[in-house]
Amino acid sequence: MNTMSDNKFIISIGKTIAHLRKVHNLSQEDLAELSDTHRTYLSEVEGGKRNPTITVLKKMVDSFDISMSSFFKMVEEKND
Repeated sequence: MNTMSDNKFIISIGKTIAHLRKVHNLSQEDLAELSDTHRTYLSEVEGGKRNPTITVLKKMVDSFDISMSSFFKMVEEKND
């Protein structure tokens, strides 16, 4: 991947997390607590400014009670 597609992918991850968080009626603070992160960090991830580690991403995805494969399928759909 090049830098442009990397950025699009990171932005898609953030948008997908934000979408799922809202669907599950979670505040940023709620999701940050569930995923053992800080709200500011989560805000930066959702905004595409931070690239979450796989460990943090797994904790976030687990909070939505979906599989990582389902999550990445959603990310790919947003990235198209």
